[in-house]
Amino acid sequence: MVTTQSVGDFSSRVDEAAPLDPSVEPYLSSKGRYRICMELASGGMGSVYAALYRGTDGFERVVALKRMHSHLSAQAEFVKMFFDEAQLLARVKHPAVCSLIDLGKTQDSYFLVMEYVTGEPISEVVHALSKRHRDFLGRSARLPLLAARVFARLCEGLHAVHETRDERGRPLNIVHRDITPQNLFVLYDGTVRLMDFGIAHSEAALHRTEAGIVMGKVGYLAPEQLVHGGAADRRWDIWSMGVVLWEMLCGRRLFSGKSLGSAPREIGEMPIPHPSVYNCEVSPTLDTVVMRALERDPKKRYATARELGLALERVLAEAGDSVPAAHVADWLEELFPGRSIEKRGIRAMAQSMGTALGSSTIGPRGSSVAPVANPSLQFLDEYSSAASVLTEIELPIAVSLTPVSKPRGARSSRARSLGGVLLWRRLAFAAAWLALFALSFYAAIQIGSFSLGLLERAAAPERAVASAQ
Repeated sequence: MVTTQSVGDFSSRVDEAAPLDPSVEPYLSSKGRYRICMELASGGMGSVYAALYRGTDGFERVVALKRMHSHLSAQAEFVKMFFDEAQLLARVKHPAVCSLIDLGKTQDSYFLVMEYVTGEPISEVVHALSKRHRDFLGRSARLPLLAARVFARLCEGLHAVHETRDERGRPLNIVHRDITPQNLFVLYDGTVRLMDFGIAHSEAALHRTEAGIVMGKVGYLAPEQLVHGGAADRRWDIWSMGVVLWEMLCGRRLFSGKSLGSAPREIGEMPIPHPSVYNCEVSPTLDTVVMRALERDPKKRYATARELGLALERVLAEAGDSVPAAHVADWLEELFPGRSIEKRGIRAMAQSMGTALGSSTIGPRGSSVAPVANPSLQFLDEYSSAASVLTEIELPIAVSLTPVSKPRGARSSRARSLGGVLLWRRLAFAAAWLALFALSFYAAIQIGSFSLGLLERAAAPERAVASAQ
């Protein structure tokens, strides 16, 4: 029997998430509704796959399937966050927001099914612009207007998220908290999508972030988040949107976010240059819009994402260029020549594999998705290398703003797990360097001892002759 969790019914709260019932038949298989074809990306909460949806009478559709890591399905906090993302996506209806199709579970995990989009994250756009800074960014007078159009549409989607209400018309006060270049997409048809609500705040959320814990990526956190945290505020997202817009206009990072220790000082005190300093094509009006979005005092910032979007629309009206979606699509094709064919190749590959390779299933509890990588990579060779089509995922972090003396047990389990991963990685890196240093030191001692022994043996006859004399 196939069991599916309705996205419209969240009345049963997930207070204690026990291991899922092993009698539940998995339906991510050749006989089920979804056939997993290939992994697209992986993050802290789960992995994203291209999958084939099989409906009635031969109906098929390629979708993006986000599956929570099986080892997290027994932890109530992570299950609640996963359900919160599904609940939020089910309520938000806007063409600039990635839409939810389904929510279900297997023997050992939960999964979300979302629309599969063919486009590029703004992180890739910024990377491409930074590589072609001199011969592309400097001479493209229309780039600021293209950026204004893209972000005006993204702001409309973000405003729809912020204004979402429940069935009784009460505002949910949703704050995305993860507005980053990896989660803002420009599609090859010229439209845009706001993605990944995994750490979003909502009044209707099952999971509550502990006081003193800030969720997000360091380089895109608003100054007030890093200083004192406090109640979630939509102006946090507006600051983050301003940071990403600045980076797209300039083709570089604004805040490095290299360490938690330097981040508050860098974000709170570092002088922010106008975008026109790095891109002379940015108009004074657009400069003013970006710098207002980056006001460190939230009261001086735009109050809503719609205000920011309308300000960008005025920039376009002043320039006399509306920048239709077709022109955004042409610009993306110019920036990534041939990439749209690769992306469409992934869709075609998923459909072909979903039909011909129906052996991909979810294994026993604790195991990952059964691999079908070998045939998929051979198929991909017709379009590009596998590495060129995978999207980089930057893991959100939980930043503790509480005193150091706070007991370890008071930290959230998410902060402990993410912090533990980072700590073990750093310890492993340090241990590797120490081992290399110790090995080098030992080798130097052995070489020195061997050389000294050779010198002593060479000098022994001379000492013997001198002694005899």
